[in-house]
Amino acid sequence: RFRTAFSTSFGKDSSATLGIALAAAAELVREGAVVQPFVVLTADTLVENPSVHALALREMAKVKGWIERYNLPATTHVARPNLSSQFAVAVIGGRALPSLAGHKRDCTSDLKSVPLSRVRKAVLGKNDLPASKFVVSITGVRKAESVVRAANVTRRKESDVAIVQTNEDGNVALAPILGWDWDDVFGYLGLCANGFEHTYSDMRDVIDTYREATGECVIASSDEEDAKASKPCQSRFGCWNCLQVKDDRSMDQMVQEPQHAYMKPLARFRTFLKNTFYDLSRRTWVGRTIDENGYIRFAVDGYSPPMLQELLKYALTIDIEERESAARLGIAPRYQIVSLEALFAICASWSSQGFSRPFEGLRIYSEIEKGASYPVPDVPEFPKVPIPPARYIKVGKGWNAGIDWQYTGLRDPMIEAIGFGGNGCIGHRQIFSKGEPRIIMNRPGFRRGSEV
Repeated sequence: RFRTAFSTSFGKDSSATLGIALAAAAELVREGAVVQPFVVLTADTLVENPSVHALALREMAKVKGWIERYNLPATTHVARPNLSSQFAVAVIGGRALPSLAGHKRDCTSDLKSVPLSRVRKAVLGKNDLPASKFVVSITGVRKAESVVRAANVTRRKESDVAIVQTNEDGNVALAPILGWDWDDVFGYLGLCANGFEHTYSDMRDVIDTYREATGECVIASSDEEDAKASKPCQSRFGCWNCLQVKDDRSMDQMVQEPQHAYMKPLARFRTFLKNTFYDLSRRTWVGRTIDENGYIRFAVDGYSPPMLQELLKYALTIDIEERESAARLGIAPRYQIVSLEALFAICASWSSQGFSRPFEGLRIYSEIEKGASYPVPDVPEFPKVPIPPARYIKVGKGWNAGIDWQYTGLRDPMIEAIGFGGNGCIGHRQIFSKGEPRIIMNRPGFRRGSEV
C-alpha cells in the first residue's frame, strides 16, 4: 500500500526486520500481488568496526541477490558522510575533537542520520503529508533494548501495527518488532540459520558476529547484558574510534579472535585518543573567531598543530601497514583511516588555519611511503583536569575589513604586491585608522596623511 524505506545496519534487530519484510515481499510476488517500490539503505560511516562493515557488505550483496531473484521493485544504496564530516577531515583536519562521553555528540547525525536522510530524499523524494505522499520508514527498534530506547519510542508514539508521524519533519514510521525481546530476535535468526525460515540470508554471519563480540553463545545473553556493552548511540558494535564509552568491550573481545586480530592497530589508536584527551599540552589555545567587538578568545580549544601532525603520522602508518598486510594475503585493504581525498582536505584545512606549511600532509604521506614508520605509542591515561576559564584579548577588526576576510589565514594581497618584509619594489608601512592597524603602500612622493 505504501512505499517503504529500510535503514539497516545489519545488526540483529534490523536484520530480523528486513528478513521478515523481504520474505513477505517474495511471497506476494509468488502470489501475483503488487509490491510497492522500496529501498534498502545502509550507512558507511568510514569508521565502522571493520569486521562489522565487512558483514554489512556481504549481507547487502545477499539483499541485491534476493531482489533480482524475485524481480522486486527495490534498489539498494550506501550512504556516506560528506567529506567535511568524515572523522579524518574533521578531527585530524583540526575542526573538531573526538566525541567524548558527557560532551556534545554530533557523530550519530553527521555520520549516519544525515547521510541516510539525504540518500532517501534523493531516491524517493521528500514526504508531503498533507498530500498523502510519503514514504514509511521501517525500523527495527524494540522497547526491550533498553530503558532509554523504551522511553524514546514511547515519546515518539511508535507502533508495530500502525504507521505514525514520529517528528516535526514529517517522518512516518512503522516498527514491526517493537514488542520483541532478545530471545524473539535470536529465535528468528536461529530459524533462518537452520533452514526453517527462508529470506535473503541464513543469518549465520550475523549470529557469529554477536558471538565473537560477547565471547559466549548469544542464547546465554540478554537485552540487559547487551545494553551494558552498547554505546550511547545504542549500537552494539559502533565505530572503532568511539570515545563515548571508556572501554570498547566488543572491539576488545573481537580482536582476541584470530580472524579479527588485524583490527588491533585501530584499537591502539583509539586508546591513544582516549588517554590523551585531557592532555592540555596537546591543544591549541587561540580562538579562531574575532567577535563583533574585536576580541579573540583564549581558552582550551581543539588539537594543536603538532598533535594533528602526530595523529596523521599514526593514521597513515596504520593505513600503509594494513595495505601491505592485505597485499600479502591477496585481498583488498580491510580499512583505511585517511583516504587520498581526505588527505587533500586535511592539507587545505591546515593551510587555511595557518597550522602548517602548504601540503604538509602530503609531505608526511610521502615520507611514510618511502619507509618512515610511526607506531602508535602506549601512553598512560591523562587524568581529567579543571579547564582554565577563558580570557579575551583585543586584536581589533582590521583583518576582517574590506575583502581581507576572504583571504584570512591563506594570503595577504597587499604584502604580496609590495614584497615580503618591505623589500620589494614598493615599500609598505603600518598606519592606524580609527585605532585599527592597517598595512599600506609607501610609494615615493606620497605625503603622509594623503593615503586613501
